[in-house]
Amino acid sequence: MNRFSRPQNSQSGAALILILGIVALLTVMVVAFLGTSSKQIADSKSGSTAVEKYQLSEFATSQFLSDIKNEILAGSVSPASAGSLALYPASPLSAVPDRFSTSRGSDSDTRPSSPVIAPPNLLKQSAYGRNFYDYNLGQQKVSGLEEQPAFPKSATYPPSKRASKVSTESSVSAARWNRPLLLPREKETIGNIFPDGYTPKSSGSVKMLVSGTPVNANWSWQTPDWIYVAQNGSNPLEFDASLIAGKSNPVVGRYAYQAYDIGGLLDLNVAGYDQDSIPRRDAGKRGSTGLADLTQVGLNAEQIKALVKYRNPTSLTDSTGGGPYGNNYINFLLRTPDPKSSLGTWPANNGFMRVGSLGKISNNAFTSRSQLMRFLLTGMGSNKAPSSESNETAALMETFQYLTHFSRSLEQPSYKSGFFLNDSAGSRTLSNASNSGSAERGPASSADSPVFIRPSIVPPKNNVDDILYPIDVVRASSPNPPRTSDGRSTTSTDADLLHFRFKQPYEMALGNNRGGNDAWGTLGMRSFGENNPLFKATSTITPQQIPHSTALQDVINPAFLEVRVITPFRRADNTLAVAGEPLVKKRFPLERLSWLTYKGPSAGLSTGDPLYNALGTDENIFNAFGLRWTKASSGDPEKTYFWVYDHGKPGDVFTLPEVASSQAREPDFVELLYASIAAGSIGKSALPSHSPGQPWDPATYQQVRDRTSRFQILEIAANLIDQYDSDSYPTTIKLPNGTQTYPALFTARGIEDLPYFYR
Repeated sequence: MNRFSRPQNSQSGAALILILGIVALLTVMVVAFLGTSSKQIADSKSGSTAVEKYQLSEFATSQFLSDIKNEILAGSVSPASAGSLALYPASPLSAVPDRFSTSRGSDSDTRPSSPVIAPPNLLKQSAYGRNFYDYNLGQQKVSGLEEQPAFPKSATYPPSKRASKVSTESSVSAARWNRPLLLPREKETIGNIFPDGYTPKSSGSVKMLVSGTPVNANWSWQTPDWIYVAQNGSNPLEFDASLIAGKSNPVVGRYAYQAYDIGGLLDLNVAGYDQDSIPRRDAGKRGSTGLADLTQVGLNAEQIKALVKYRNPTSLTDSTGGGPYGNNYINFLLRTPDPKSSLGTWPANNGFMRVGSLGKISNNAFTSRSQLMRFLLTGMGSNKAPSSESNETAALMETFQYLTHFSRSLEQPSYKSGFFLNDSAGSRTLSNASNSGSAERGPASSADSPVFIRPSIVPPKNNVDDILYPIDVVRASSPNPPRTSDGRSTTSTDADLLHFRFKQPYEMALGNNRGGNDAWGTLGMRSFGENNPLFKATSTITPQQIPHSTALQDVINPAFLEVRVITPFRRADNTLAVAGEPLVKKRFPLERLSWLTYKGPSAGLSTGDPLYNALGTDENIFNAFGLRWTKASSGDPEKTYFWVYDHGKPGDVFTLPEVASSQAREPDFVELLYASIAAGSIGKSALPSHSPGQPWDPATYQQVRDRTSRFQILEIAANLIDQYDSDSYPTTIKLPNGTQTYPALFTARGIEDLPYFYR
């Protein structure tokens, strides 16, 4: 026996156990790996599906926006004067999107015979057989002119027709389509219950005027139709087996839509106020959407208080904010900041484009429609949420047709007087259409070379029409020359005529009996031009004819978007006007009219006066209106104060191009009126002309004054001021003769109660 030998122990069992353990571990690892792989595959597939859905939604959005853009371009004209600055609607019909209506198809080649009636708020819907816009829309014939097409460029930018015959009704219910509650509900007394509380009406009616007769116009609604998207981006109108997967151009998705017009709805981030927190005299100014009366759309006083408490917590409670009204909430709603104010709580008026923190003023904002709806339907921030079946909830749901969470805009004026005329015969004169001011025939107009019609300024032809303002009447009316017993002047010196011409408040209204007024040129271009013999005794003076490179109505009434800032300046809202941007960037805040009182500038009144407004300083009023509060000079029979208009052009009003080129400031209230109201439609007189050789009489005075365009503009300004204020004192505005207010060129007095029977 070998004592060094060891016993042979069997290790096969241990090895087997070890191997089995390793196999089990590998199996677990493989299973875990396969499980992880399966999860990753599922996640990848899920992610791929999400990406596909996102891509489809992006594609659908791009198609819709492309259709909107084509509709805009098809309904636009491009005047050469605008260059690349702006497009203008070809007609009033194409100034707004063509609304969807189930009562009208698109396959007809004739214009609709009845007005287009759509469900309230509904703008567009995906519907089979319906063009995105109706290129057959036209405008009623105007004064014998050719009918104006709403979409003159429809051949270049044709409407799409994407929807299939397949309705969404089987997969998306009518109630689900009305989740935003922008359509009228079928059951108005049902509360927040789905689907009964959301199902929209399938038909309804609205009252409207047709040819001056009130009628009930009917509308109808149906669920939208699917738009299928093929792999190559096309939209097949019928879905069949040839479009399933595996084919050459299969359908990869579908979508449907409804688009709403919320521009006329009340933005609840701004609208509404607590009537117990704002004096009626301030609420009555209506200078802000924040002063809208929400009781008119169905909210009660308690609900409005809860809304304002949530939305404006700081500005509502802090009544020590100073500012023009001494009430932080009113200051926030009506603020028109003083550029030189050092108050850090009054930043530039942003038109409510921001609703967050503004210095001491802090707001809560609704960022989505669902958030707005949730707030209103769950107790408005309180713990007293009404029952979903209650009458209160049903009433609140009815208000959503009138409310939105976002409808704010910069409101940049884009006004251009007149409209495009379909003038295939080229029958309009260049003085009405283009830039020569002559009476020659112009070329036939088109969408790329449009004619804009408006009441035109009629320039004088050949001789001055001196029936209105004859030379011998000038002599007879001169205050200086000695007179005979019959009132005739015994002298006709240059000095006498010069004295009369530049001291009396009258100017010749050229174009008499031809629809003209005194707006056709400057003082030097009218009857007493620099080269005219003032001493000439006859009544046949021929004025110096000065050619114009631009039609005068386009100078006085320019397209607002085409007048651009030349020299940078600081605007009244404390923002910088940058060279190249439109001179008129925002609407004129009518709340500034409260600065003008019958006692003078509002800032000069005592703080306890109901008319007091700290922003109504002499400087602010002059910048915004071109007016100064002035006391009558000695010798003036009106021994009182009045407003004097003189913003740098004595005896006249600047045009917008003149303001941009020489003033480097914002146009004032009067200049905006002068630019907006067609110069050819003012300065019209209903009185007969004065007979040559007869002494001056009130009828002639009235006619001359009425034919003065600037007088009528100032008269309109005075009337607007008087319609805004709460007093019964007519506003008096004088246009000085040089530096003299007596005698003024003319005096405009506002009318407190319009309409007014004139003479």
